[in-house]
Amino acid sequence: MLADKKAVIFDLDGTLIDSLGIWNLVDETLISELNGPVMSAEAVSEFREKSLEKHAQSDNPYVAFCADLGALCGSMLTGPAIHRRRYEISRQLLRTHVHLQPHAVEVLETMKSFGLRLAIATTTKQANIDIYANHNPSIASQLNFETTFECILTRESITHIKPNPEIFLLALQRLQLLPDECLVVEDSLAGVMAARTAGIDVVVIKEKWSKKDEQALRNFALRYFENYKDFLAVIGHHSNG
Repeated sequence: MLADKKAVIFDLDGTLIDSLGIWNLVDETLISELNGPVMSAEAVSEFREKSLEKHAQSDNPYVAFCADLGALCGSMLTGPAIHRRRYEISRQLLRTHVHLQPHAVEVLETMKSFGLRLAIATTTKQANIDIYANHNPSIASQLNFETTFECILTRESITHIKPNPEIFLLALQRLQLLPDECLVVEDSLAGVMAARTAGIDVVVIKEKWSKKDEQALRNFALRYFENYKDFLAVIGHHSNG
């Protein structure tokens, strides 16, 4: 799996950090403020995923998603106005409710010890990473983004979000590597398809919000891991020498 690999490119939300549930909480709060319907966390997650997929080619898929959310709630507010409120709600929750996935740091340290170059390719905003790195005590105390990752690509780095391969193609360009010299670690079907379209091998770390796509993830990924502990057990037997 790591044979002949020179770099590993990680997704962030849901992959390295346990954050997807927070975005459900943010959107549940937003729906309540907009006097929308009562929805389960699963329903909120599915609505967001479908909306982002539908608007993946738009200038700002998240503003378009917020417009869809407004329509769902019968709100007269515009997509940009709802997006601004969503941003405000998220700031505090990202500081207090987001944590690293168990054993993720051990995996990163092991890969670094092999001489692998590490990168992040995420559609989250740089402002969110700044919060994780500087204002979230749980994450900041365990992970130094600047020294761990050679390259960090965010929503601001690209025009089109996953499953468009743009962010992974840009990562290859920044790292100056070929697709077969890299490995992607993802949790979502959109991310897996983006990596495959870019020609990069991809492994999946199980994430509960992607359960409905589990069979497809198993079909398209090189490997499917239940957690980072299992991933660590496999890569621990390899070196990049």
